[in-house]
Amino acid sequence: MTYSTDTSAETTYENLLDEIIAKARQKGANITSWTQSQNGKTIIHIPEKLPIYYLSMDAAADSLIHQYKLLSEYRYLYQNAPLAVKPFATQGSGEPKSSLNAQGLFECDTLINNMDNELSGTVKRKLHYVIEKINSTHRLSSSDFEHFQNFLIEHYRQKTAEAPTTQKKKQYQMFIRFLEEISQSDI
Repeated sequence: MTYSTDTSAETTYENLLDEIIAKARQKGANITSWTQSQNGKTIIHIPEKLPIYYLSMDAAADSLIHQYKLLSEYRYLYQNAPLAVKPFATQGSGEPKSSLNAQGLFECDTLINNMDNELSGTVKRKLHYVIEKINSTHRLSSSDFEHFQNFLIEHYRQKTAEAPTTQKKKQYQMFIRFLEEISQSDI
């Protein structure tokens, strides 16, 4: 499927990526169109250059926002991302879990969206670092750590069930297996 945007004064867009491309063009981007490949990757087409591949539309939008310095116009995308997470019930200490869960999901989603078909050593180290950082920041007890870990595992099991492609399901399954192997004593 191919999507092409033109630079007319049209104010409605089919999706966010079209809007971002239009604004990037105003700042000098020479983007002719974008497409989505059969395996779900987003491709940005620029004349006389090789196409640029992104793992998702979100990754393409994020890259263009930063490349063409549109962050001030789309700051709301970054500020509201962790707020859309459903918190699980508070147990143990009185600390609110929503910020803990939001931080965990935000960091893990970023890792998953940027990983290849395999769970590489780099991704494992980054995930371990993220979990370690969250554990030390929130000073989690062993039961709180277990609740947090179970929250992430259940969240990604749900994502596995909803995944549109076999490749994405395998990514989530590898990610879940690695999450299950992490213990608080390792951190």
